[in-house]
Amino acid sequence: MEFKHYGEIIHKIRQDRNMTLKEAAGDAITPNNLSRFEKGLASVKVDTFFEILSKLNLDIEDFVEACQIQNENAQRTKQIMHALINNDKIKARKILGKKSDWENIIVYYTLKLAILNQVDKMDELTPEEAETINYLVDYIFSIDTFYLHDFTIIEILLGYKVQCFELKFLEYLEKLIVKGLEETKYVTLNFPRRYAATGMYLARTYSRYGYYDKAEKLIYKLKINISEKFSNEYSIYFLFYLNIYEVYNLLRQNNPKAIERANTLLHYIDAQNNLFPLANMFETKNIFVKAVQRLNKTGIPFPTEDDE
Repeated sequence: MEFKHYGEIIHKIRQDRNMTLKEAAGDAITPNNLSRFEKGLASVKVDTFFEILSKLNLDIEDFVEACQIQNENAQRTKQIMHALINNDKIKARKILGKKSDWENIIVYYTLKLAILNQVDKMDELTPEEAETINYLVDYIFSIDTFYLHDFTIIEILLGYKVQCFELKFLEYLEKLIVKGLEETKYVTLNFPRRYAATGMYLARTYSRYGYYDKAEKLIYKLKINISEKFSNEYSIYFLFYLNIYEVYNLLRQNNPKAIERANTLLHYIDAQNNLFPLANMFETKNIFVKAVQRLNKTGIPFPTEDDE
């Protein structure tokens, strides 16, 4: 998006706030230069821009959301994700179009992979899938800190149905996730939550790929970190799903401890449903029970007769 569009958005927000040029400019910029910025005739320094936002009583997240409304690619992204939610792959493909249609090639490949992941899979990658995945993997290897869009890329990669990642890539993700969770400089909880969620998906991937020991160790690290740094409201959510992935990891090793823990989780879910009957928890229970039954090769029935 060109700077002139940012000025247009500032102009609209200022009008919505019923503020004059002088009020919005404050001491950061002259009213005349602010007017030129709003008309797309001039740019402003970054620190000046943030002072203008402050005068408008906005934070950067408010402005980014306003930009998304104006940004054509952002709107196309929303349309593609809506089509995928409705399982309309043909419509999603049509909206995606060609690579040359996109300013941000990383966003293009991310959306393309999300579309490809909804197609019935063979055991090996198609050339189109390989190109898409390799581009995104190379991008992840080129960075050493994750930002919000990066989490989305990784979550889509780790959700891919074909086992196609080398161990060194998964280990690189773990290194950055653990480092990110140990940071204490974040102003909001948004980043730690995304690191925790991505860590959960990585633990699940380790287990699916047969790296059971790595999955177990990562789950342990995540539990410790989340228990120490997150409030109860958020730690319960993450710890609940980490325990589910831990059960799946034990089942893949035919460890009978998995059934004991699965029954404990089932009691917890039933207690939740009795006290707070939410539709998503009933769905979570059904998914969990079916997954345990599918993975269970221990010879121990699940649920036990007392729990059925």
